[in-house]
Amino acid sequence: MASRFSPHYSGSYKFAVVEVDPRHRAVRRRMIIVPLESEPCAWPPLLRAASVNLVLAGGIGRSA
Repeated sequence: MASRFSPHYSGSYKFAVVEVDPRHRAVRRRMIIVPLESEPCAWPPLLRAASVNLVLAGGIGRSA
């Protein structure tokens, strides 16, 4: 799964969500999340619903 990071969190048009098993160092599942709206800050509810607890991005603003 080749990935490129967006230079800014709210400018991302999709997120790859990866659930890992740290004990076995294995990927449990992968999914792509794409918001229905292309508005800034549409991500928090979607990522929360996917139980995301860590985001990797090139940058992030104060409001995020």
